[in-house]
Amino acid sequence: WFFSSPKRVAYLTLILAIVGTLVGLGVSGLLTTGLLAIIRGIRDLGAWGGVVMVVTYWILASFLVPITMLHFASGYLFGLPMGILVSSAGVMAPAMTSFLIARRFAPAWIHSRLDKWKYFCVLDDALQYGHSLRQH
Repeated sequence: WFFSSPKRVAYLTLILAIVGTLVGLGVSGLLTTGLLAIIRGIRDLGAWGGVVMVVTYWILASFLVPITMLHFASGYLFGLPMGILVSSAGVMAPAMTSFLIARRFAPAWIHSRLDKWKYFCVLDDALQYGHSLRQH
């Protein structure tokens, strides 16, 4: 009965949008405050800061937390050349971990998901048997 009226649905959508925006802003503020505290702590570690920064990247990226702020912080804390190295290592660590988990522990699950798309099947066959993807 509630969803039979377009006016009620519009009000419900508006309320959910407002609540979602407020919750999103609150969570974003908490994440930003927490990341700033982490960055201040890393700054105080001196030489071990780079290692801790890479581990911080690893943990946050693994839990799908946006790490854009850490890219800027790496350059700020370690200078441009070392910041690029720390940032690159920090981005590669969770990517390699995800790849290794998918490659070693979940290949059957991955294949069951990718079998739906023809392109991935062709690509998988080509990689598995060493064929070229070029058309002759």
